[in-house]
Amino acid sequence: MELPNVDMVCSAEILPFDDCTIAGIMMLDVFHHIPRPFLFLKEAQRTLVPGGKIVMIEPANTFFGRFIYTHFHHEPFDAKGEMEIAPGNPLSNANAAFPYIYFIRELAFFKENYPLLKINEIKYHTPFKYILSGGLSHKSLVPGWSYKFINGIEKMASPLWKYIGLFCTIEIEKVK
Repeated sequence: MELPNVDMVCSAEILPFDDCTIAGIMMLDVFHHIPRPFLFLKEAQRTLVPGGKIVMIEPANTFFGRFIYTHFHHEPFDAKGEMEIAPGNPLSNANAAFPYIYFIRELAFFKENYPLLKINEIKYHTPFKYILSGGLSHKSLVPGWSYKFINGIEKMASPLWKYIGLFCTIEIEKVK
């Protein structure tokens, strides 16, 4: 299917780029939908230039995040799950715990299989704004004028983000 302003659609598991030709890969809620993320990481390691980065924003496996994702979210969240899911509808087939599985629980696997990729940072954030905004599917629960107030509350809660953040930003760099 052709889409306006889209130059290319490809599988994250088989990137159609030459070795060492990509400077960066930005992903927003994508990693946990890739059926075999280990293939994407292999392709990213192959195609990124030295110093190139993957930056992804993904669901966070925090105390609050697990509660929200397992009780109120339509996508599966299985922190004890396998490292792949069966291919299916890319918008509903997922394991929202994949970032935790790959970059925390199975860190030894990551380091062994992707020696040229280094996790620079995992930063937790956004414990309240996403829910209060209604997310992608629902109407906002609060008026727009309250954004600054809610943002201030989140900033004050920042020391707790590792426990209450709904999302995390993961930065991975290809080393030389």
